Amino acid sequence: KNYNENDFKSKILPNIRFIKSKLAYSAGNKHISKKFKDYMDSEINKINSIQDFALFLKHYQAIIAYYTYNEFEYKEQKRGEKK
Repeated sequence: KNYNENDFKSKILPNIRFIKSKLAYSAGNKHISKKFKDYMDSEINKINSIQDFALFLKHYQAIIAYYTYNEFEYKEQKRGEKK
């Protein structure tokens, strides 16, 4: 479904903002660092339009790709140390 800006602000944006509570829960349980939680909170707070959200998604995808690559490299390095 295509949303206009008014629909986005009234129907989608509240759900995006709700992600901050999930970040707080994860930080409280030490699944993510407080620094990462604070960073993501500040990035989510910048979302005020569909375009902002599209830019946020690209940035978030880059963070996940970087983390995934580094995790893979770390595991490969640990495997090499065990030999």
